[in-house]
Amino acid sequence: MADDRLILQRQVGMAILAAVLALVALNPAIESALSSAQASRASGRVDDGDWGALRRPLRLPTLAAGAPCPRTGGRSTDPALGHAVGDGPVYATLPFIGATNLGKQRPSNDGWYVTKVVWLVRPDYAGPVMIRGHQIDGSGEMRFAGNESAESARSVVELRLVGIAGMALDAPGWNFWTSGIFVRTPGCYAYQVDGIDFSDVVVFEAVKQRPGELTSLPPLGRLPRDLYVAAGVGTGPGMVRLALLGVRGLAIQIDVGPSTPSEPIPPGLSPRQLATTAGAVLWQADPRQDWPRVAVWDDGWHRYRLLVLGDGSAAWSEADLRGAVEAFAAAAESPPTIPTIPPEG
Repeated sequence: MADDRLILQRQVGMAILAAVLALVALNPAIESALSSAQASRASGRVDDGDWGALRRPLRLPTLAAGAPCPRTGGRSTDPALGHAVGDGPVYATLPFIGATNLGKQRPSNDGWYVTKVVWLVRPDYAGPVMIRGHQIDGSGEMRFAGNESAESARSVVELRLVGIAGMALDAPGWNFWTSGIFVRTPGCYAYQVDGIDFSDVVVFEAVKQRPGELTSLPPLGRLPRDLYVAAGVGTGPGMVRLALLGVRGLAIQIDVGPSTPSEPIPPGLSPRQLATTAGAVLWQADPRQDWPRVAVWDDGWHRYRLLVLGDGSAAWSEADLRGAVEAFAAAAESPPTIPTIPPEG
């Protein structure tokens, strides 16, 4: 539980990449609910008519079983909050690669897995929010948690957020709700966020395995800048994408694939070279400041491509890059044994 709370706190402070889906057409009936919804904000209450206006038809994509999941990437929100998913004004602190790993936890007695999220709301929106969703490549349900107990929360199929749950001290004006998304099975899922004057769809993948079951990872504490692996997802045969989070909102994406030492330098990369115990690393400096934005290396076990998202000028250096490269190489050489998490009960 302590690790879960630490990860959740870090997610509030830094979270996740770029949402891609455009705003869907809004129901004209929403405008009639605007004045009453505004009046309800201070009290934190919204009447049934307002919620009915927000209950627009779900416009979630459909996907054939086995087809690649069109995951929504994260985007930068506020410098103090980091990356989160969604077009806004409401964002979720799902990992910025659009994936969550079910294998990192044990299911409840009745088979539900929960992904802890924080819903972040921009200062320019103060109205009610409705969130609904389901699996789009199967028949799996999606349920939600708010401040309810874990047992009762799994019955929430329509999450309603209204009023002020909490304020982000380092991001004035931002509101947030702590919550959870429950699913039973791996697959591709989508949810729709509806507000008075917006509607947004986010797609994410619930991955069966833990990140360390997809590729070799350094143990916690070995990576520089307090980096830890927040999520991992397969992107093709032998290919894995990792989301790493660290201090000062540091967010790093690493793509891992089979070793191909003779592969040419990727187009558009005019690299510098860094010597490490794992071999040479080619890296590209940020165009405005002199720190490693992009790096490519091959340690004989895997080929890696690292990308720092957002502004890493205060939290990432050439020495940090060397530390990360050598930590991954050591893990690939002596991969740890991953214990199985039994179900509760």
